[in-house]
Amino acid sequence: MLPPALLDEDQCPEGKDGACVFQSSTYDDSVRIGMPLKRDPFGRDVPRRSEEWSVEPLAKYLKGVATQIEANLQRHGLPTDQKLDAFTSKLVAHVNREIKHAPKSLRHTLQGLFSRRFQKFWNFIRNEKVRTTNPEELKSVLGCLVEALISEFGVNPESLAVPPRPGRPVPSLRRLP
Repeated sequence: MLPPALLDEDQCPEGKDGACVFQSSTYDDSVRIGMPLKRDPFGRDVPRRSEEWSVEPLAKYLKGVATQIEANLQRHGLPTDQKLDAFTSKLVAHVNREIKHAPKSLRHTLQGLFSRRFQKFWNFIRNEKVRTTNPEELKSVLGCLVEALISEFGVNPESLAVPPRPGRPVPSLRRLP
């Protein structure tokens, strides 16, 4: 139900064109109904990725994961099958998320490349285990993928140097007691 004051024509001041203009001290006069706001406070009006997508961060990530696997093998030995499967699942999910942001022409090429390399032991697209694997096989697949990204997409090999991360522990693949 509308308050009677809204329907009373005597209280409605007229604008330049003769239309009724409501003014209130609680509303800002610069904001008009139907007019767009200057900017969205939640950032929805800004493009998500302003820079071009590059294969280089993906190659650097894969090289870092291969280095991490090598370090964990030297420190802790072989992991359990469940730990390695969980690790591989997280790796594949992360790579799929990264590839999702690539342009469509590159996305299909990258998905095909990763699917072919992982097909022996992991379904890359569905992120499902095909057969049991070992850390050495996973590390060699990651090394082959990094080499393929370098050769096919022109990634600079010098930019892939992975510095050690001080103060941040390396996730472990060791066996549980």
